Amino acid sequence: MGLNDSNQPPTYANRNTLGDCYIGGMARFDRISINPAIMRGMACIRGTRVPVATILGMLAKGHSRERILDGYQDLKPEDIDAALEYASWRMSERTHQLT
Repeated sequence: MGLNDSNQPPTYANRNTLGDCYIGGMARFDRISINPAIMRGMACIRGTRVPVATILGMLAKGHSRERILDGYQDLKPEDIDAALEYASWRMSERTHQLT
């Protein structure tokens, strides 16, 4: 199935054979990859095995961007930005009831 063959609504995250995330046929998250064969399909920074959740967890615990980049030499500052943008998009797609 090609990127434009899907009848999914624009908010559906399609994945091509490389695992890149697409929304409505556009490469919105070109730094994020989802591949079932890598990290059990978790959203990762493209070309790495660094899950988006790991970056978010480190930021939530107060780690600086510099500390994250020092710990993961393959990451670039844009990868952290992409992780935050992806997480924001994913959260906007769900309704959560707070109790």
